[in-house]
Amino acid sequence: MKKIFYFFIIVNLLACNKNDDNPLEKNSNETESISGIWKIVAYNDLITNSTFTKPTDDAFGDAIIEFDDTTVPHKVLSGQFTGEFSYESEKAIKIDNNYALTEIYEPQWGSERYRLLSLGNGDLEYTLNGDHLEIRNSGENIEAILVRE
Repeated sequence: MKKIFYFFIIVNLLACNKNDDNPLEKNSNETESISGIWKIVAYNDLITNSTFTKPTDDAFGDAIIEFDDTTVPHKVLSGQFTGEFSYESEKAIKIDNNYALTEIYEPQWGSERYRLLSLGNGDLEYTLNGDHLEIRNSGENIEAILVRE
């Protein structure tokens, strides 16, 4: 009988996760939410390693992207256009094919947003650091730097 008792104690000890001791400790494999309203402040061209910021004479306004992961499916909005996104891994999202932007009458600032979100195949990698978000479209060799509104 003692052997069975010790067997169950050992099984329970082995089944415990190190995070069980501290429920506030964050699992490093958890996806960080990017939900919120973000303003693009710069683009980086990953080939030329050059940075492009919004021109001061741009009459089109700020380039805003809103991610909402509180809904199912998750929503992404930018200007008058909307679509859906999903977390593909710990640090990557995928915008679905229904996301639509137009380049008609767009200055370079707006067309870079189109290039970031609509073009290229594959996941968009991201890095979240507080109120700063970087989104990379490796297929299009572009990265956007965003700040939380």
